[in-house]
Amino acid sequence: YAVEPIVPEGFICGAGRPKSNKSWTFLNMCFCVQNGLKFMGHETKQGDALYITLEDGKRRIKDRILKMGFDKSKYPTIALEAPYLGFGLEESLSDWIDEVERPKLIVIDTLAKVKPRSSKKSGTAYDHDSEMLRDIQKIAITKQIAIIVVSHLTKAPQDYTFDRITGSAGMQGVPDTLWMIDKGDNSNSASIIGIGRDIRDFEYSV
Repeated sequence: YAVEPIVPEGFICGAGRPKSNKSWTFLNMCFCVQNGLKFMGHETKQGDALYITLEDGKRRIKDRILKMGFDKSKYPTIALEAPYLGFGLEESLSDWIDEVERPKLIVIDTLAKVKPRSSKKSGTAYDHDSEMLRDIQKIAITKQIAIIVVSHLTKAPQDYTFDRITGSAGMQGVPDTLWMIDKGDNSNSASIIGIGRDIRDFEYSV
């Protein structure tokens, strides 16, 4: 685990509505893992963390770090650019894992920014999502590291909660663990729900 018992090694999809503090949550997690600090009251396994933020500039990231009180802490590796999936991202992640001493956690924020433009390949949306994500999952499992890809939720209600994750059913089927962060329109509180192959289901109000 990077965070016991809610962030196991493997491929994780962390989805949330826009402006639901997804980026704050996962940046916080990276700092906690890098420094061996508790995250949401849970013990972390101290090690190297990589935070790939593709929607923020240096100033915004610095401001968030200051507001969270991590300015004097050891920084995780922070990257503001990354290649697309299938066009060098997987190799870049493997290189980072091999270069650092104790790789524990990678966060890619967001999937939309590393998703290659649609092609005219045959197959269903599920097939395309599965093919796109399978190499990330393979890296996470073989390198024994947690890799979180941040995605979005739709506003439309669904019979099954996790059907709100943007994309095909492959976005649910391929990841080993699913996180969902949901925040009301006019509320200061949110819910974080998790399910997975190697964790017990959980739900927190934060």
